[in-house]
Amino acid sequence: MGWSLALPVIGKLIDRIIPDKKAAAEAKIKMMEMDGDLLVKELDAMVQVNLAQARINEMEAKSDNLFKAGWRPLIGWTCAIGIIWGIIVQPVVAWICAIEGVPPPPPIEWSELLAIAIPLLGIGGMRSWEKKQGLTR
Repeated sequence: MGWSLALPVIGKLIDRIIPDKKAAAEAKIKMMEMDGDLLVKELDAMVQVNLAQARINEMEAKSDNLFKAGWRPLIGWTCAIGIIWGIIVQPVVAWICAIEGVPPPPPIEWSELLAIAIPLLGIGGMRSWEKKQGLTR
């Protein structure tokens, strides 16, 4: 972001190009002001993108359309079913398969499931906190 990393090098170049110390200092100040302005513009652009995404998320959450508002619950239920399968059902089915002499179904890859479930649980916790605070319905 900005020229911040290059400012020391640019400062040394200014010292070499502009022999007058006062003029060199003014040029460095101008360069820092330009860097600050650029950083402010970059941060403002990022804030605007995040606000736009938040508005989209809010509209999706309010929608009655299953394909707009239903995808997050679908992912949550998919993770819940995967966890139930992996912890309860698959071991029982594998045990029954062992008794019957047939190959058991493959286990679920937990790293992939948890990579989805853990962030969802965090988001769910924030939603519960928001509900408790009366910030959402």
